[in-house]
Amino acid sequence: KVIEAFKYIKQFKRSILKIDDDTFLDINKFKKFDFNFDYGGFVNVGPKTNYVYHQDKITDKRFLTPINDNPNFYYDFALGGGYFLSKKALNIILKNYKKNSEYYNHLQFKKGREDRIVGQILYPFCCRIVVKNNGFWIDEELFSAFDSMLYHPVTEDKYSLLLRKKNINFYV
Repeated sequence: KVIEAFKYIKQFKRSILKIDDDTFLDINKFKKFDFNFDYGGFVNVGPKTNYVYHQDKITDKRFLTPINDNPNFYYDFALGGGYFLSKKALNIILKNYKKNSEYYNHLQFKKGREDRIVGQILYPFCCRIVVKNNGFWIDEELFSAFDSMLYHPVTEDKYSLLLRKKNINFYV
């Protein structure tokens, strides 16, 4: 469904800020933020292994298999609740997603997460696109990106905490 959304957005020659459903966005900061790069979000500095995050949210048992990455791969940089793609990065993804093995595994319910697929596709193009690592962990459970414009994952208790901060307007 994300690829189909990317295809639709490409028709309008637009960039996209893709966020997860458990992510909150500070609208005031969003309106002022300068998206002057091709990929923005969290950039992983090492391999991800045994990917089990969000397993508790999965209702279709076919997706419950943990993903074990090859420890030599450093592609997994599109994660953390949201990421920005310029028109250039969006075009790279749309031209290359069918060559991605994880995309086909995802279609067969074996494994695959859209953020990992985006990271895998963009990684070989890192020298041709501007990548901005603007994500950081606030604590052990809460992630933020884009100069504290985006928060993930926000549970009810984290939402209450963030609402106490002055001048934050959230979009769910």
